[in-house]
Amino acid sequence: MHLKSLTITNFRKFETENNTVYFVASRANTTGETVPPSKNNVASDTTLIVRKNNSGKTTVTKALERLLDTNNN
Repeated sequence: MHLKSLTITNFRKFETENNTVYFVASRANTTGETVPPSKNNVASDTTLIVRKNNSGKTTVTKALERLLDTNNN
């Protein structure tokens, strides 16, 4: 599954407005070709959330955790 965006409302740091997190598509090389070392590539099965301190990174991961929870807790 690949998500393009996630909108969070009334959960932890996110209140009611401007709460959409957009995920950038991976530029990882999946063709098996050699990638020049000057390119910054991340594996297609890796997700990084990079923001300044106290900006809601943990809130995003906790929301995704609840979304994907198979135990329905």
